[in-house]
Amino acid sequence: MVKHALPLWICLFYATLIQGCGVDEASTLTIDLFGANAAPEGATGDKTPFRIDMTLESIGLVLDSTTDVEAFSGPASVLQVIDRPQIILEYSLTNYVDSTITAINVTFSNGVTLYEGDNTITGNLETPVISYTTPIVIETGRSESLDMKISWKNIITDQSFSQPTVVLSEN
Repeated sequence: MVKHALPLWICLFYATLIQGCGVDEASTLTIDLFGANAAPEGATGDKTPFRIDMTLESIGLVLDSTTDVEAFSGPASVLQVIDRPQIILEYSLTNYVDSTITAINVTFSNGVTLYEGDNTITGNLETPVISYTTPIVIETGRSESLDMKISWKNIITDQSFSQPTVVLSEN
């Protein structure tokens, strides 16, 4: 009996410590944005920007194919897209546990500015709404992380640009 008393005491002591610290039951959605040194299909240029400025207008979630939730809405935020990931959204999903995200829609304004060397080029995005439609079941304590990758290699020609490809995917 004495042999088991010490390990039991240690187990109870550590169980109390762990319980006192609490368990993180938060559920979050995080979206990272970055520029990738990959050429989009149809790239016609010979130069690659080192930065693109895009204006984020909103990020919406569709839950269970019926409920719209605004994860981010105005004021619009200018994002300086570079070749390193930056978090553009960290949103609590705790109130939506046991629901399913059936779509995520990220909306940018049409206008963008590209920077390459000393050149600044402005233009419009053909597709300012990026969607992710793979279902995500929201569970207690489970966080989801998505990457928004902008393929921008060789999209600049003189004072114009071909469209970058923007893809939202699970990381």
